[in-house]
Amino acid sequence: MALHTSRFIYPTLKAVKIINAWFDTYMLIQTVNRKEFEERTFPHAYNAVVFQKDGHYYARDDNGNTICIDSATACIQEAINYVNNVGGGIVHIRRGSYNISQSITMLSGVIVEGEGYLMNLGEPYPPEVELPVSGTIINANYVDAFTGSNITSGGIRDLLINKPARGIVFGEPNKLGAAFFHIKNVMVFAPSIRGIEVTNFQYLRIDQLYILRVPDGANNVAPGAWFKNQHNNWDGGNSVFVDIFVRGGAQADGVITFESIDHALNFIEVIRPQVNAWNSNGVGANIKLVNNYTHGTSLKGINIYGGDFEGGAQYAVKLLGATMNYINITFEDATYSVYLGKSSTNQISYGNIITGVVRSIYNDTSWQNYVISSYLNFKLDAGGIYGLVFGNNPVNGLTRPVLMVGPRGIYFDDIYSIREPGQNFGIATITAGSSAVNVSHGMGCTPNTVIVTPLGQPSGYVWVSDITSTDFKINISTVPSENLPIAWLARC
Repeated sequence: MALHTSRFIYPTLKAVKIINAWFDTYMLIQTVNRKEFEERTFPHAYNAVVFQKDGHYYARDDNGNTICIDSATACIQEAINYVNNVGGGIVHIRRGSYNISQSITMLSGVIVEGEGYLMNLGEPYPPEVELPVSGTIINANYVDAFTGSNITSGGIRDLLINKPARGIVFGEPNKLGAAFFHIKNVMVFAPSIRGIEVTNFQYLRIDQLYILRVPDGANNVAPGAWFKNQHNNWDGGNSVFVDIFVRGGAQADGVITFESIDHALNFIEVIRPQVNAWNSNGVGANIKLVNNYTHGTSLKGINIYGGDFEGGAQYAVKLLGATMNYINITFEDATYSVYLGKSSTNQISYGNIITGVVRSIYNDTSWQNYVISSYLNFKLDAGGIYGLVFGNNPVNGLTRPVLMVGPRGIYFDDIYSIREPGQNFGIATITAGSSAVNVSHGMGCTPNTVIVTPLGQPSGYVWVSDITSTDFKINISTVPSENLPIAWLARC
């Protein structure tokens, strides 16, 4: 038996408002427009509202009293001040464009919310060409948009910050930036300096922060996002960042940067970050973790899950003096997946775990870092491999430490570290018909000991000469008739 369905067509109803009502006589009704109907039927819960009407800006409290008129900057600020004074709550900014002439100062207990935003998505790809269309848009005219210090609660959500110098700037070297603060569904479009900068924070939550058209060029510092700590009262702890998306910043050394400066920066969960620094042409880094404090464990516990790093930078992830962090990469197209090195305060990178689609490692100054890669053509490049423990593809069980020598993998059991700072080793080959080979030891110091062992019958005496901070020469007294591999060990 066939199953038939019926389509019911409902009549179009007009909204009405009740002028007066008497239970025993009659009601007088009058039609109203959709906007008035929505506002009366579904009232929005806020403590102050900022809006535009007939070419004017207004701010009113939840009792309908006018707080401010005719200045977008003043009305937003006065609404924030009012809500802070009454003990906290929501400042609701209705859809529209708000041109500010100076920074808006955020205060504790205040949530500033808009009504979302719409973007025009243009092609070709890449890159997409997005433009703001409508919604709650704060036109910052290249001033810092939202600023503040000592903010102990609150949030910013559902709005677009258009063309600021910096979209969100919280904190100073000796002041808390923000704690127990939530940024959600915010877009920063075309900042001239960077999208967000937070100094000294903890319990900071970010969900869906989109930063588009950030400045390109190697001279730009953290043009996307810069999270840093400069005071021992705060360390970034218990912060969670979900879906930070940055487009632009080509060739910048850390489009997103986490930095410990005068104290620790620890325990931050970063989920699905994406940086599209297109046209980097082998320069810069998509994301950077750097410890510029004088303590070796001052930048740790920053865990990155599902990183997507595009644009062809030199490094997808750059670790400088970073310790005990977890980096998981789902996609990258950089020259090197990860750089492991030391910071300006000579702190080395150690104890980091790197997983995912890791194609290559540039290992400069590090100790006991661990890499698990599912990429079949994984390679180690430059700078030596001391301090690197590597396992390939845990699915097939190859999780033992491995020493990479050229294209070969030599596996070891029960070894936790292969090399240590100031020590390196490898295999060099004196080719047939040659009397010497130059070896780059990659340690950045001048070895005081170099030990060489021929791995075949030598044709003469073997010795080392011309030792420098970058290389040395292995010589043989009688030219060999066939290639002679020689193992070497160097210590500073």
